[in-house]
Amino acid sequence: MSRQLVVRAADGLWHPISIPIPCTQLLLFSPSLAVLSGTAFPHGLPGGVTRVFPLSVADHQEAEAWQAACHQNLEQQLGRTVDGYVGLRLERPLGKAPLVVRELPETVGSKVWRGAWLLWKSLVELHGFSGVSRVLELGAGVGLVGLLLAADHALEVVVSETRTAYDGAALTWDNLVYNVRINAEPIAAGGGHVEALEVDWTHGLQDPAPRFDIVIGSDILYEPHLFEDLLDVMQQAAPQAVLVQNVARKGTEYFKDLCRNRNIGLRAVDVSAIDANEQWITEGVADAVDGVYECWFLDFSQARGRENGAPSFSGAS
Repeated sequence: MSRQLVVRAADGLWHPISIPIPCTQLLLFSPSLAVLSGTAFPHGLPGGVTRVFPLSVADHQEAEAWQAACHQNLEQQLGRTVDGYVGLRLERPLGKAPLVVRELPETVGSKVWRGAWLLWKSLVELHGFSGVSRVLELGAGVGLVGLLLAADHALEVVVSETRTAYDGAALTWDNLVYNVRINAEPIAAGGGHVEALEVDWTHGLQDPAPRFDIVIGSDILYEPHLFEDLLDVMQQAAPQAVLVQNVARKGTEYFKDLCRNRNIGLRAVDVSAIDANEQWITEGVADAVDGVYECWFLDFSQARGRENGAPSFSGAS
């Protein structure tokens, strides 16, 4: 990879990072063109513009011009085109595959949310990987959790997304495929495997459906009318699932009611503080501090399918 990425160091200035990176690091970056569009402010804000959203039209235009000018000056200082800004640089154990993950500011599905990191922490610290070799991640977004599983635990991981279900879904899908492609080789060198799969919950998995040891997902419970479809996919795919959810989001109790109705075992663990000592991740990640997060361990061994008379969503959270 020949792109030039920059990271802000302790001196407050941007410094280049060599590519390929040392295998002790995970880099999360946003491409320059996306960052400079006014949705992010790597160089701060010009004088007189405060961080109030939404910005006025005039302030937005001034902020964009400021970012572009600072970016151009940075390129002149470095003597090379700057292709992206690093938002996270995570030290990881020696011997693990190096990972470079791109996020985009344009869609919610192309950002790293706190729930993703809490899912990773929950899998490592609360679940473990005994008997797990094949993993399906639903609503994978940028693919961070699945990539970490494949790289650090030599697992076979399928990261899935829809390409058509919402505005911006195609962009999210393309970015997920990009992240899988640029990380596939180092992951394979470490004994893992990762691939992307387009999955529309309303259509289910392909027939015959591939079987996995576990299904995972973070903050994927957004639209209650899709919860039954989601449960169908999970039951079809694996005997168990691990989900991390911000329980303040709508439909939390409704989802639990559906699980009870289907005889799905659900054990909930509050994981809101599992990353309490990791401010370097929570400060830079969207949705970092708000909400109570639970990790749900789902057991489908005694589960039933859809039934008439299933609970309906009342609109309460």
